[in-house]
Amino acid sequence: MSNAYQLIWFRQDLRVRDHAALWHACQQGNSIALVILSPDQWKQHDDAPIKISFYLRQLKKLQDELVALHIPLVIQVIPYWKDIAKFISDFSKKYNIENVYANIE
Repeated sequence: MSNAYQLIWFRQDLRVRDHAALWHACQQGNSIALVILSPDQWKQHDDAPIKISFYLRQLKKLQDELVALHIPLVIQVIPYWKDIAKFISDFSKKYNIENVYANIE
């Protein structure tokens, strides 16, 4: 068995049920989940506090459901979306990520 991991990048869709990226990643082997919070980007987009609150409540539920599936969740704060690609690249090298999975949104 490979010591590589599959990375599931949860963006807006924080469901476990009927989540294609999660399913496909788990079919390939051990997986790690990732959620990126971008508060400065949210401010630029004038996201409503109620929207952010809802997202964070859903994040807590996701975390609990992933624990039951034995999938660790990494929550990373990256202020702006433009910096996410580099973070994922560096993270993938550091943790031996074989593939990155994300739903089309």
